[in-house]
Order: sequence, then C-alpha cells, then structure tokens
Amino acid sequence: MTHHPPLQQSLTLTAVIDRIIPADDYPSASENGVLVFLDRLLATDLASQRDLVNAGLVAIDAEAQSRHGLPFASLDADRQDALLTDIEANRVSTAWSVDARTWFQLLVRLTNEGYYADPGNGANLDRASWKMIGFDPRRPL
Repeated sequence: MTHHPPLQQSLTLTAVIDRIIPADDYPSASENGVLVFLDRLLATDLASQRDLVNAGLVAIDAEAQSRHGLPFASLDADRQDALLTDIEANRVSTAWSVDARTWFQLLVRLTNEGYYADPGNGANLDRASWKMIGFDPRRPL
C-alpha cells in the first residue's frame, strides 16, 4: 500500500523539493515526477525513513509558523530558501523531533536521486534531467 501524507505535508514536501530543484529551463523536482519517486521509495525500500521524513515536514511547518506565521509552502521563495539554509546549518528555533540537518540532507539526496533517476523509477519524466545534462543511455560512456 502506498503511503500518502496528509495534504499539508504533501504541500510542504512539494515546496521543499521545488526549492532544492526549482524550475528554470527545465522542470522543477515536483514537475519532473520526484513526488511519485519519493512516495514509492518511502513505501518500499526506504519505509524505515518515512517517519523521519514526515516528522521533518511537520517540524519545518512549525518552524515557518514560528518565524513567519505561515506554513512553509505559503512562504515566498526567498523566505523558503532562508529557512532551508538555516535548517541545513541546524539553526532552528522550534523543537524538532528529528535532527534538522539530517532530515534536510536526506531530502536533498532523495530529491536528486529521483530527479536524475531512470524514468522507470517513477521520476525524470520524458528524461528531462538527462536531456539537461546531455546524457543518452544509448551512447557509450
């Protein structure tokens, strides 16, 4: 059974991964299927990490509420980036049930894995990231 976090956590996760890999000439993380990749991974191979991810999503919203009176997904990009920079440095002012830096590093790694994954893993739709870096799996390395 696939795990589906509550709507707010889903909105928060989308906002976080889209700051990790924002849209430019190529799609953002969520536009490139990373949510599907993460959902599958956290329901199977990384099910043991699901509680860590969800606890961090709750904590980042609490941190955003404490600092700005809004959930993370409702902040503008500059405030989101500033908050993620603080989280990466473990500079948090609210109580986190998980280590903020560890949580963020996990999401950065998983977001990147999904973004550049083989499309058969649920992300990298239409091989968008491969086109961006000029990777063609049919060409010898």
